[in-house]
Amino acid sequence: MVEWTDAERSAITDLWGRLNPDEIGPLAMARCLIVYPWTQRYFSTFGNLSSPAAIMGNSRVAGHGRTVMGGMGRAIKNMDNIKATYAALSVMHSQKLHVDPDNFKLLADCITVCAAMKFGPSGFSADVQEAWQKFLSAVVSALGRQYH
Repeated sequence: MVEWTDAERSAITDLWGRLNPDEIGPLAMARCLIVYPWTQRYFSTFGNLSSPAAIMGNSRVAGHGRTVMGGMGRAIKNMDNIKATYAALSVMHSQKLHVDPDNFKLLADCITVCAAMKFGPSGFSADVQEAWQKFLSAVVSALGRQYH
């Protein structure tokens, strides 16, 4: 279980409240597929992923990004029990989808980059980044738990 200070909890929930999952999710998912092209192998059913423009315009990529952010919303609501919240997702990703668990970290990094770009240094300070990345580390750990 992750221990959260009041300041961390506040920073995470405040940032989440300012994020638009329908904007950040698709951007982060597209960024992940563009910057780390080997991650595309898990999305062969998504259609055209042949170029950055195709990825950015792909409705299935955008939809999956929104789904990811919806899942993160569940973690925000259950910050004291993220592993249990993601237990079924961890099983699905490891046993059914056979996703490389390192990809969760890559996507988390892309979500962080997109949030930082959106809010800049005044809205995404070092303290906010520290708390946010601690939260995403807990999410990544929970998603990868079935792999261990």
